[in-house]
Amino acid sequence: FKGELCHFVVIASNKAHDEIVMHYIFLILKKLWGLWIRGTDVKVQFEVVFNQYVLKNLKTLIDALSNPNGSPINHRTSYLLEMLLYQVRELVAKDGFLHLMLQNFDFMPYQADLMGNLTEHLKTLLFAIPRLPFRISRLTLDIFSFLMQSIKDARTSFEGASPVDISLLKLHEVKNFLGQVAAKFNEKPKKGIEDIKKVSTPEGLPRNIAYFIRYHRELDLSHIGEYLGENSDMHKTVLGEYLKLFDFSSQDLEIALRCFLSSFRIKGEGQIIDRIVEIFSERYYEFHSGDFLYKNLDPVHILTYSLILLNTDQHNVMNKRKMTEEDFRRNNRGINGGDDLPAEFLNKVYKSIKGNEIRTPENKELSKLDFQ
Repeated sequence: FKGELCHFVVIASNKAHDEIVMHYIFLILKKLWGLWIRGTDVKVQFEVVFNQYVLKNLKTLIDALSNPNGSPINHRTSYLLEMLLYQVRELVAKDGFLHLMLQNFDFMPYQADLMGNLTEHLKTLLFAIPRLPFRISRLTLDIFSFLMQSIKDARTSFEGASPVDISLLKLHEVKNFLGQVAAKFNEKPKKGIEDIKKVSTPEGLPRNIAYFIRYHRELDLSHIGEYLGENSDMHKTVLGEYLKLFDFSSQDLEIALRCFLSSFRIKGEGQIIDRIVEIFSERYYEFHSGDFLYKNLDPVHILTYSLILLNTDQHNVMNKRKMTEEDFRRNNRGINGGDDLPAEFLNKVYKSIKGNEIRTPENKELSKLDFQ
């Protein structure tokens, strides 16, 4: 439900040029904040809504006010920006807002720079837009004032900094380093991996690479697929470590496969798909070897490949003769140690994939929502 709610908010945020829509999205954001500070696990949802609604729309509205030709400021745009800034001011004025945001995002190596990006947008608003309306200038300065007061309070607390406080500052340095590695990886994967090698032991290298490509939010999904699909012992080891970062214990095979394939883009070469399917199947079976459904690893491997073929068959517009339920059951006959998997199970999987294509999301941030 949390993931579906955020998907709705993301879609609505792209159309947030209406006061009522903005009002209700902000109510959701405040509700998520209240749940988060009371211990409910909605950090991912808060992050996505803050990023997609506040930061994305703030940038869009600021860009619309830029007026490169010196034309008059659009009053509608100015009004919507003013409304959004009122909402941001209400957020940043909350007790502990900046500290919690820095602690959970900006100072964390694999998290977004939410406060850093907010500050950059506000600086652009103040210093790069001529003839800014007074109310917008005042709201922007108010937000900066709240942030500066929070920073002052934080500095006071750092005078007697604990090891935890100091470690947060060191983590921010690590984050800057990983950002540089990500930029190189997106240019050419091997270039980024070289930098990870320099700071890793030989024994820890595969896991460090796997952790980096699994959790760094700025990596290109196609480059991740390109790296994981390489045919060498090292890349296979990294793929194995990468799969260890997934927990499939409570997921059926189809959902686990969707979760896994949402984390990268894979090219269509059969040999690459074979390697990835084989290692995925082994990882999934580790969680489900005690299930009554699968007698051994073979049906997991065969059915996984069959699901990928079914997905292509059902959603390839060039394919005029689609596989039926009966065809799908026939193709998987006798794969479970000579026996058939339950017909109702295969029918359910067939209908799910027919109605909902397995596809890679646009970016890593949105991929996190699918299985929350």
